[in-house]
Amino acid sequence: MKIKINHQFHEVPEQITILQLMQTLFPQQQSFGMAVAVNQDIIDKSSWANHQIQENDSLTLIKATQGG
Repeated sequence: MKIKINHQFHEVPEQITILQLMQTLFPQQQSFGMAVAVNQDIIDKSSWANHQIQENDSLTLIKATQGG
């Protein structure tokens, strides 16, 4: 199915959760310090394993960084 991640279209398997998607996109990082919004609604990290991504969803992925 087609979804948008940070304004770019991607094909992903159907019935994929946010957690599964994050593990696919960031296998080494375990999505540490990441925030996810689906259709402009922030999804709590504790809900990632249960939140199913739907066709045409728009995800915004934000990585926390330290700066000065």
